[in-house]
Amino acid sequence: MLKKDLDNSEDINVILNKKINDFASKDLRGKKVAISGAMILTIQHITLFLESVGVIVKSGVSKSTDLLVINSVGIGQEVLQSSKWFKAKELRIPIIDEYVMINIVEDFQTSIIESRSCSFVDEDLADAAVWCHEFPFLINHYPKNKAKQLILNNLKLFRFVNNTNVPFKSISFFRHTHHFTDEFLAKIINMDGSLFKYLSLAKKKNLQIVEAVMSAVKNQKLHHCQKLLPIQIKHLDLTRFSAEEREFIWQTYQNKKKFDDLLIIANEKSHFLTNPNHQDA
Repeated sequence: MLKKDLDNSEDINVILNKKINDFASKDLRGKKVAISGAMILTIQHITLFLESVGVIVKSGVSKSTDLLVINSVGIGQEVLQSSKWFKAKELRIPIIDEYVMINIVEDFQTSIIESRSCSFVDEDLADAAVWCHEFPFLINHYPKNKAKQLILNNLKLFRFVNNTNVPFKSISFFRHTHHFTDEFLAKIINMDGSLFKYLSLAKKKNLQIVEAVMSAVKNQKLHHCQKLLPIQIKHLDLTRFSAEEREFIWQTYQNKKKFDDLLIIANEKSHFLTNPNHQDA
């Protein structure tokens, strides 16, 4: 670990400069990294980016922390006054800005890809599973069909699939995008509802996926029933109904909002849509 090489008689920045060049050549798996301040990426994205190469992201700074990553925009300002920054200085833990960290991870990703002896297309599924277990970012490099099978066999990999809108497109982790069908996404979400949060905003509004997260086998999210009403209304084709009928449909939905168990909405959806004039629908 970097901090083991620190000498109290030297300035931490001088020592860090000596070590930073060869840090990228080392295996990052198991390195404990803390984050301080708002990053160019959201906390979810930067966490996934670091975890994609085996880094362990910690919420705080302790003696076991290997590195503290700070927002470069805040250097000299509020970030240097954060409790994490003071703690890292006290423990003489290396502190670098987010851009340096991103470069380190990208260099490490590149070295991993270049070290592979088999193409992503030809690689055996079992070998691919081992690679993705060690370095989850690789899931985005496999062909879609193989990636789907890898995800079905290891749902944790779904977190590292780029389904979201990322503002910092130059980061290698987010350059490769798999566009899965709504049916496949619904299948994955239905297997584990906690994966819903890793979807893009557009997919989170998809009726099929919302229903899947509500009835998930693991981590069922019934509270998403509340999102079902506006989504259902948005997807209804009311052009074939008269103004009176459309008013009735709207009022029916308004009444359904009053139900204590909103899951009834999902259960009765089909009956409701096929019986727009039935008072009990």
